Amino acid sequence: MKLTEKFLDYVFQNKLFINPLISDSGEIINILKLGRKNELEGPDYLNAKIEINGTKLKTDIELELNKNDWLRHNHHKNNLYNQVKIQMYFYDYDKNTNFKNQMIKPNYHINLSNQLIYPFSEIFENWQKSNTKKNIYPCNISKLKNSQNIHKLIFCYGKKNLNLKFLKIEKYINKYGYLKTLVILISRGLGYGANKNIFTKIALNIDFEKLKKICSDCRRSKVQEIIMQELIKISNYILEKNKITRNWHSLKTRPKNNYIIRLNNLKNLISNILFFDENDFLNYLNTHCSNTKSFIAFFESLLSDRLYKLGDAHTKLIFANAILPFLYVYSKISSDNFYKKRYWNMLYKLSGCLINYKLINICEIMGIYQKTQKKSFIYQLGLLYIHDNFCKRKIYENN
Repeated sequence: MKLTEKFLDYVFQNKLFINPLISDSGEIINILKLGRKNELEGPDYLNAKIEINGTKLKTDIELELNKNDWLRHNHHKNNLYNQVKIQMYFYDYDKNTNFKNQMIKPNYHINLSNQLIYPFSEIFENWQKSNTKKNIYPCNISKLKNSQNIHKLIFCYGKKNLNLKFLKIEKYINKYGYLKTLVILISRGLGYGANKNIFTKIALNIDFEKLKKICSDCRRSKVQEIIMQELIKISNYILEKNKITRNWHSLKTRPKNNYIIRLNNLKNLISNILFFDENDFLNYLNTHCSNTKSFIAFFESLLSDRLYKLGDAHTKLIFANAILPFLYVYSKISSDNFYKKRYWNMLYKLSGCLINYKLINICEIMGIYQKTQKKSFIYQLGLLYIHDNFCKRKIYENN
């Protein structure tokens, strides 16, 4: 097995190094607390506690296979790494690595390869046997259900599910651009339930450049008429091709929805943003929508009109499931850490808004109150991850 950063993580998590450690420049550094493992972008460990010359400090810690990886991975240009005082590494292939001129750099560099408490070969062999690193997640429903940290683990799964969502959105952006990706995600939210995939396909088949040319000299009412005709044409083609009827799978708790009403909401969205430059539109969102309430009100105005209104519950669902994750990814791609942090905080604080039969089922299986899962959107994503990755394999029994 090839040596990777996961090996360093194994060494660090299991404290297989001498303590105190000696830095490259000769400082004696005592690791008092390892810190919290970071599952998102940024340093590997957050809020670790160290002691240097009798002074206790808090720091983030970055683990690198090679010392020069700090520059190769562009950490010196990323503000997420500005709290990193310690870089731990295993190799120093480029002896001339120069950190002096970098604005963001670690204060201390520690070579772990010569400060292990057991021979390298022994640790490496044990790492291979343990399948890289210790898995903190239970392997089946019964173990998860009986875990003392059940709610913390569900939240961890929620963040994992959210990261998967971010990756999918990034792929969409790379393929379709920002504005069309946003329309696809909102359209998917409009079709929440049995029509989710149909509405996704409708948005994928919209030719925005063609619509711009046709509608360039038209009045607003005519623009909406042309867009609606195009949506119905695409919709009928998809329904006929896939032999699907216009059924809306509904739960008693879900707000009333209708296929044609939701197509009209999509028509309103497209007519409102069709002639926007995508960067201008996204910058407008960043500067004019400063909180959850203003975002929801703005998008409700884009999607609704006098005849076809989108309720608060459905708008909040689209905001949580599509708009906020999209804006987080946009900020990440733009390297705008201010807005990226803002959107993450919004997601973190958002109450549960998903209405899903999977949530009802998994709460019954795990003995979780329905009110509990409604307190947090990320918590709901964690429950959905558990349902999709455990229940579909029918791992319900006690193993």
